[in-house]
Amino acid sequence: MLNSKKSPLSTLEKVVSLRLAAFFYIKKPHFYQRFRAVKLFTNQNIKTISSMKKSLNFGLALASLLSLQPILAQESLGTSETEFIIPQKHHFMAGYSPGIPFYQLGSRALVNRDADQFRLKNSGSIGTINLGYEYRVSRSFSMGITGYYSHFSSLGTMIEDSSNLESTARYTINRFRVQARFNYLFKVSDPDLDIYIGCAVGTNKRFNSLFINEVRSDDSELPIILTLPFSMRAYFGMRYTIYRNLGLHIEFGFGGPTATFGINYRF
Repeated sequence: MLNSKKSPLSTLEKVVSLRLAAFFYIKKPHFYQRFRAVKLFTNQNIKTISSMKKSLNFGLALASLLSLQPILAQESLGTSETEFIIPQKHHFMAGYSPGIPFYQLGSRALVNRDADQFRLKNSGSIGTINLGYEYRVSRSFSMGITGYYSHFSSLGTMIEDSSNLESTARYTINRFRVQARFNYLFKVSDPDLDIYIGCAVGTNKRFNSLFINEVRSDDSELPIILTLPFSMRAYFGMRYTIYRNLGLHIEFGFGGPTATFGINYRF
């Protein structure tokens, strides 16, 4: 087998070759020309064969790489498809949270722009109702949108600053929020179970009403309450499919309902 590298001649072979070349060059010039031509031809053939061998090795390596690429691509595609096919991608959710926000607890002292004083205490609530949709982007990530509605009412008294007159006051809050949700789903062995954590951010709109002696007052007389134009929420929850694509969920969080439970449908 020919080596791809040029094999050097030994010292003895070089000496003999030089002497033969000198002899034929002096004594037999025509033999020397033939000898030189044969040597050049042989060296060229060796270089040609060596170059062909290198090209063949490169071609084989390239063919092996090209043949391996579809296999790797197929394996990668199979993994990606598995992650997307295992769960259903779409979720519709409806939930309810009983109770009132922490800032509605107890008796509260408030004032309005006219320096009238209010002493209010929570008197009732329908809780918080929510509807939402989520799309499962991958096995471990989903995103969606949820709307919340809540209604709270408070009863108490109002003392006018100018006359020191005390009247009965009823204060109601209707709150609407729409939030974008981003969830991380933990990998679990049960395909019917989802365990997730997430955060949400969105709008925060309130419609407040004040009734003095059961007569609705002007909005300028409303108690001053700090209201942010946006809302945020962090939460942890679980969903479980109980019948076909219908399931139940429970969620605990901060920034809105403390505990929410409801139903969900996935497809």
